Amino acid sequence: MRLEIASDTLLAYGTPHKLSRSVGARSVELLVAAINCFTTPNHDDINNAFAKMAEAPRGSSFKFTNGTTLVWGNIERLIAAQGHVQIADITDAVRQYKLPRDEPPQYVILMDSYKNSHPNQVKIDPSALRILSLVKGKADLTVIEQTEVREVSIKRQGSKEVKLGQQSRREEYEFMPRPVELIGGKGLKSIQEGLQKFTSIPKNGNRPMVIDDLQWARMSDDNKLLSLIKNNHAAEWQRLVANSMCEAGQQLDRFLGAAFHVDRSLHARNLGVLLSHRLIGGITEGHEEWMTSRLGPFRLDLALDEVTRNTGVTVEWSRRPSRSGKDSWVITATLSGKRYVVCKIEPSFDGAKPHVSQTKGVIYYFQEGSQVRTATDGSVWDLLSAVKR
Repeated sequence: MRLEIASDTLLAYGTPHKLSRSVGARSVELLVAAINCFTTPNHDDINNAFAKMAEAPRGSSFKFTNGTTLVWGNIERLIAAQGHVQIADITDAVRQYKLPRDEPPQYVILMDSYKNSHPNQVKIDPSALRILSLVKGKADLTVIEQTEVREVSIKRQGSKEVKLGQQSRREEYEFMPRPVELIGGKGLKSIQEGLQKFTSIPKNGNRPMVIDDLQWARMSDDNKLLSLIKNNHAAEWQRLVANSMCEAGQQLDRFLGAAFHVDRSLHARNLGVLLSHRLIGGITEGHEEWMTSRLGPFRLDLALDEVTRNTGVTVEWSRRPSRSGKDSWVITATLSGKRYVVCKIEPSFDGAKPHVSQTKGVIYYFQEGSQVRTATDGSVWDLLSAVKR
């Protein structure tokens, strides 16, 4: 059975919107939410859910006749992208995205849009609000079932390089034999010390020509100061960026060296810790953590526990230079003679260019690493599946 697509535009709220590739993949979240509102979803059920969301694209809720309440915030861009209707086989979609259940859930909440919505736009009862206030992770959906709460991360199948997560601040990883910090954002020593040279620059200086009036009005004082430095002291700023990227590389060397040292008995545990941080982003006590996959959703928290306990897992890492000068760090794991590419880490300085209004500093991008896998290598998802067997 097919979900119909009339053209490459969607007439939403009276205005045609062209397909946006940047949000097209994320709009699949609407499909996953619709599927999980029902025990045996069919074509009409899913289209009905789409219709209800399209009627109130800035945020609302709707209670279906089976008792499930679907909750969403502002999804205007996601609906316009059409990614949620670009699927040929509903049976395949249900297999990939539907959580196992015998009874319909109480609530299905689209978390990103919900967290960015105004309370008066989305009506939800106090007991559900208390549950949502406890959610720590970075789940795309929270599903409140009759007897449990599930946080669901959606793996988007169409992407060439799936991002596992990113880190833009100071974070401590509970490695053994001792915890290790990885510092991101503007917290690096080279950034802190480099900015001390510019303490005399007034934050209310004249707007740089590459920043327009609207951008300038929306920028914080700190970002205005950084914009003035970038545009008026270009050479010093470029040195600061180069020094911070060098420091980020040194940090990753120390970080991975501490996690996966010669004592291989700790490799599995430390790999589980790293993946817990990047795939879940924080475990909510008492909640189930799920992830979608081609073979169907699986309990991510249980799979990570299995990784942690599997003493047969050994880990290696390497630093790989690139022609562009931006090095990457590749982590591989071996289990029962098979090698798996766990992830590729690429640090980047976000906001280094003069015309960029928001300066975030160093961000570590944790990617699936599909581009560095050989024909015989497995992925991180293959590893999680292997440890469950």
